[in-house]
Amino acid sequence: MAYQDGIETIEFNTAQDFLTFLRPSGKFNSLDWIFRGHANEQYNLLPNLFRDPVGELVQKHYDLVNKEANENLIFTFKMYIRNGSNFRKSRVFFSVEHKLLREFAIKADRVGLPVPGLDTMLNASLDLYSPTNSSPFLVGYDSSDNFDLNAVYEFVKENKGVPPTYAGLAQHHGVPTRLLDFSFNSMKAIYFAVTNSAPSRICIWAINTLFFNDEYFWRWRHNTTEAGVNNFAKYSMFVMPNSSNKYMHQQQGLFVYPRFPFEFNFENGRFPDLRDFIKVLESWSKVEEPRAFKLVLPEQHFFDLKELIKREGLTLSTMMPTFDNVAREMKNDVGIY
Repeated sequence: MAYQDGIETIEFNTAQDFLTFLRPSGKFNSLDWIFRGHANEQYNLLPNLFRDPVGELVQKHYDLVNKEANENLIFTFKMYIRNGSNFRKSRVFFSVEHKLLREFAIKADRVGLPVPGLDTMLNASLDLYSPTNSSPFLVGYDSSDNFDLNAVYEFVKENKGVPPTYAGLAQHHGVPTRLLDFSFNSMKAIYFAVTNSAPSRICIWAINTLFFNDEYFWRWRHNTTEAGVNNFAKYSMFVMPNSSNKYMHQQQGLFVYPRFPFEFNFENGRFPDLRDFIKVLESWSKVEEPRAFKLVLPEQHFFDLKELIKREGLTLSTMMPTFDNVAREMKNDVGIY
């Protein structure tokens, strides 16, 4: 057992002990906890839109937006008189995120699929380089980079910066977004850690939902130092209605996301990992208590855990119920892959 930066790491010696500790009837016996499974404990807690190296879809859009930015002389001039590469990277990723979500929503609508919130998106401006709107994505800064901490808190208080509902659909169907998948059910997080992956040291992250509450953020607003910049590490929760997606319903899924990823990159030259937020939470309190648990199982117990989770009834067809998955599971059961 080890504790560092608000995270308590516990390593288990058997798959059964690992499973027992994580059962909903055990330590994590309420909806106050959410879980994420990793097939390798070395994986970071960074949304796929911001991972390095970026995926092919993000890279294609990044190159396109970069080209558009280079052709906009007013934007290029502003980029050079501001915080150079950090400003440019934030601005380009801001545009990439909007373009990816817009393309997903429009294409889905054109083939007759229901897209919640589509009308709001269609009426939103995409003039991302407008000289009259010099810094729409850097909350708390004016066009001269003067910082106003109160503007950051007002942004949260007014519930701004929340992803559209269709962002959850896009994430669930493989489009890179700022969302990070979690589940209210620890057993289902284990399923994803051991499915479609080679044996490795897996881990399950367990995090208390209290810390994603905006009221908690507001209460601790005066505890931060460095002119409030630490608050840019903040993550929030994003829960889609279960009725909107049968997979989300089966997986008891939800998302967390960085509220100020572009501002954080502007200040730090990288995007915020969820562990950055946990570290800030820990620094706000004078009591050393875990904000999150990292539960690790060594590689030699991988297949034992995989068998146990199957006995729990967590399979491809129960997690993603379609006729195709039922048929695929029938084949897998007799060794046909």
